Amino acid sequence: MADNIGYSKVIVHRQTSNAYRIQGGSGKSYVSVMFCASATGFLLPPFVIYKAKRLFTDWCIGGPPNTVFETSKNGWMETTLFRKWFEHLFLEQAKHLPRPLLLIIDGHGSHFDVETLKLAVEHQV
Repeated sequence: MADNIGYSKVIVHRQTSNAYRIQGGSGKSYVSVMFCASATGFLLPPFVIYKAKRLFTDWCIGGPPNTVFETSKNGWMETTLFRKWFEHLFLEQAKHLPRPLLLIIDGHGSHFDVETLKLAVEHQV
């Protein structure tokens, strides 16, 4: 698709009939998406982080069910957002699973703060 200016690759649900949406913009911006899957193939809802001061409802339309949308100054994961993901998505979805649990993440600094590590120990993750 490198020669096709004006075309964009998009990720959509298989049953989506209209796989494009025109959205205005003024240039570069960043969006981060946190995905989590188990060895059995179970997928947690995506955690999407836009570069913005506030979240517009138009940005939250058309995603997979139960997708969580947030914002940060630069569109990247931050410590408070990771803690929110860990506590409200990961732990909530994993509450019925036998312990201990293994969560494999990269070494980004936002994933390691005292409060999140305390939660992990408390919940045997």
